[in-house]
Amino acid sequence: MAFWVVKSFLLTTAIISSLKGAFALEDSLLRTLNSKQFSAIFNFGDSYSDTGSYSATFDSVPYPCGMTFFGKPSGRLCDGRLIIDFIAEKLGLPYLSAYLDAMADEFKHGANFAVSSSTIKPVDGELYAQLANPLSFNIQLLQFQQFKQRVDELYKQDGTSMLKNRFPKPKVFSNALYTIDMGSYDVMLPSAFSRSDQAHEALPELVNYISQAIEELHRLGGRSFLIHNIAT
Repeated sequence: MAFWVVKSFLLTTAIISSLKGAFALEDSLLRTLNSKQFSAIFNFGDSYSDTGSYSATFDSVPYPCGMTFFGKPSGRLCDGRLIIDFIAEKLGLPYLSAYLDAMADEFKHGANFAVSSSTIKPVDGELYAQLANPLSFNIQLLQFQQFKQRVDELYKQDGTSMLKNRFPKPKVFSNALYTIDMGSYDVMLPSAFSRSDQAHEALPELVNYISQAIEELHRLGGRSFLIHNIAT
């Protein structure tokens, strides 16, 4: 699995490797993460990094998911933590709350827009028929835009508000790490329903979608980006 850490569009490569049943961040990625104090994480993705959006929106994730670390289902489609959880731990930040989870405690240190089975490519009738989640990357970006807009409006209001304790200050958006962890379903679903070579022929198109998304996030204030697992 490859990582691309983008700092103002400059790419460096790092690796995540498996260690004793968990994911250990490789040294070069750790050095990159340690080089800056990020105050929040905003994540976009699929089941590789969904911390509760699918569970809150469609169907609760059942046991034995979560059994090895949380001791109960935690919204993650695995038995323990996800890579995004290890990244948050390394940065000294809380685990990300799912944006779509109405019961989430707070979003002061970021938000997770990832939803299981989502794709980079906008979902059309064909992808939907192949069981792709309608909350594809473009929808997740729209959710982030609305989130940022509402936070900006909140902090423009006079006086204090209890809500401000739950949400990041506007300046946090430029000091956050933006992670994009998706692409597998763009390749896996067409491969299951048609020829695998057709799925891989779509990779340049997927990269283009990612590039456009980074440009939009940069316009909105993002400066540090980590792209993981694009069509593993």
